[in-house]
Parts: sequence; structure tokens; C-alpha cells
Amino acid sequence: MFLRSILLGILLGLPVRILADTHTDTASRFPAQYILDSIQGKVQVRSKGVTVLEDAKEDQVVLEGDTILTGPDSKVSLVLNTMTMTQIGEKSQVTVGKLVKKGTSGFLSRLKLSFGKILSQVEKLATSHSSFEIEAGGVVCGVRGTAFEVSVEGSQVTDSTFEGSVEMKNGPQSRMVDADHHSEFDGDRKEFLRQRLVTDRERERYQNWKRFRDLAVRRQKEREQALRSFESLDKPERDQLWEGLDQVRARDRFMILRRIMREGNLRDRRRILDESVHSRVDAVGNRERLREKAAEERERNLRKLKKD
Repeated sequence: MFLRSILLGILLGLPVRILADTHTDTASRFPAQYILDSIQGKVQVRSKGVTVLEDAKEDQVVLEGDTILTGPDSKVSLVLNTMTMTQIGEKSQVTVGKLVKKGTSGFLSRLKLSFGKILSQVEKLATSHSSFEIEAGGVVCGVRGTAFEVSVEGSQVTDSTFEGSVEMKNGPQSRMVDADHHSEFDGDRKEFLRQRLVTDRERERYQNWKRFRDLAVRRQKEREQALRSFESLDKPERDQLWEGLDQVRARDRFMILRRIMREGNLRDRRRILDESVHSRVDAVGNRERLREKAAEERERNLRKLKKD
């Protein structure tokens, strides 16, 4: 039961109590992470320290330092838990600047919006010592339980607050934006503009998001059930499956866990896991061959230049 609560909390961003006998190897398998959900259109992910973009997949995770990009008419949800999630709008770029556990009962999340729109629904954080912030164009929007949308266009940063309150900060300047209000920061003039009420169109985007949010909550509960089913397996079977899961990327681990738990026996679970591991090995091998080919091409060009 204790192991179950630790795994579930770490995987899904839920508060957990870490005791002295916590298994650190188990905790490291699932660091604080967002899970990709409700992918529509062209959505890509760039892992921290990597230049190549990959197409996003449902149930894939994004970790601290990863970047998500959406194309025209595209959107994706980032789910931390059933109470905290965001929807990234079309033609947007968001980087997970910070995502860590905070103490024994909270989290610290900062998303950096380079351009586009991001709409967030955040759990009440006042008693959990958690922090949720969106940084956009030099402005930091911090909340303690609310629903709001932040957008960046050129040097203009805007916030529309639908529930609760949002504090917008730029250096020593700050402004509270209460529910049903819209505020804008002019980056060229380095000042906040006059607040106004949110428009019907802005509120309509929030109402549309709520439908996606409710669907994401249901899917998140399904993820929790998949993990509980995994934890209920006999220890020898769990150990066998963990051996394979440890060989795949951290961003793919939970996605594969969900796939194998749809099967009813160890043989089929092992088969799917082995296929995933082999696919990962083949992908690494292909990238290595491409790097070797590029290095050989550079060497030939250098020899040619020296000869000329």
C-alpha cells in the first residue's frame, strides 16, 4: 500500500508523504512530469538538450526543460494531475522551465510561453505550498487556484482571468487581475495598460476548454487505474516488466506501461514490452548510423578542401 501511494503520487503529481524507507530507485522512474493529452493537429516535442523535434504522442510525458510546439489549427493538453492542467493553443511554443516536487505535499511548476496562447486550470494551492507560474515576454503570471489564459504576440502579453485571481509581475511592477477581467502588458512601453472586462469571445474559449478539461480528467483517472492494476501484479511479474521499462526512454515509459496493462497475461505484456525495447534500440541505432554518415561526409569534404 505504501509503495502504491508513492508511485501514484510521483507519477501523477499528487502530494505524497516521503518516509525514511522510500525506495529511491522507484521514485526516480517517475519524476515530476506533465502527460500529453487531447492532441489535435500538428504537435511536436523537443527534449531538453536535443535539437530534433519529434511528433507528440498521447500519454507521452514532458519533463523539465522540454519544449512543446503546436502548428496551425492544433492544440494539446498538459496534465499534471486531475486538478492542474493546461491547454496549449495553436501556433504556440511552451517550455517546461521548472517542474519539481516541493517539500512533501506540493509542486513547483513554471511554464515559459514564447509565443501563442496557453489556458490553465489550477488547483487551489494556498494550503499545499505549491506554486504554478507562466512566464511570458518578461511577465510572470502566478496563481493560487484559478482558471486563466495567457497570450504573447510580439511585445504584448495579455492575461484573461476566468476564476480566482492572477498576479502579473514585471520586475518591480505588478498587477492583480481578478475573475472576469483582462489585462495587458506593453513590452515596448514597459507598462501595464488599462484593465477591461473579458469579452464574450474570450469567455467562449474558456467554455470550450472546460469540455476538453473534463475529458482530460476522465482520462487521467484511467491512467491512475492502469497504475493501480500494475501495482497489483505479483512482485515477480512486476520485476520482469520493470526490467524492460527501464530500457526505454523516460518520456515513453508510462505510455508503454498503459499499453501493456491493456493485456491480460504476462506473455502478451512481455511481447509488447519487447517490441517497444527493440523499436527503441533500432531508433538509437539508426540515429547513430546517421551521425556516423554525417561525420564521414564532413571528413571527405575536409580532405577535398585540403587537396584543393
